[in-house]
Amino acid sequence: MIEDELNSTFSVFVAGNSIIHVDFFSSPPKGEENEARAILVEKAVKDVLNKDNNKAYKMRVNILPMGKTHITNEANQIYRRIAKEGQITKIAVIGQARFQTTVLNYILPFMKMIKNKVKWFSDEHEADEWLSSDKF
Repeated sequence: MIEDELNSTFSVFVAGNSIIHVDFFSSPPKGEENEARAILVEKAVKDVLNKDNNKAYKMRVNILPMGKTHITNEANQIYRRIAKEGQITKIAVIGQARFQTTVLNYILPFMKMIKNKVKWFSDEHEADEWLSSDKF
């Protein structure tokens, strides 16, 4: 899969009150392309962060359209790097725990590691409320 095709499987943009939206449109590709997509997502997020190194952002990650999925260890490490970015203060991940257990298994230990910065939601409205609030 070429870079243009991988770029068409997700979008990264800023909306509202400095919330970076990362929306996935399809399951991650297999093998090396899984990691390649994660690298492209990381680059897109860093492009946003680098526009103003002093600005804090919240992040909304929608993986609902990914369905049952697998994220490679390499891709997982890249997504963890994104979550550790100091400019990102809160991350709401929207998915279906019942179908996306592989992703959830990667996220749960990480959520504990970075002390409530990342929270899992199955409902987009609840995720948006949490991001809008001062709660962690």
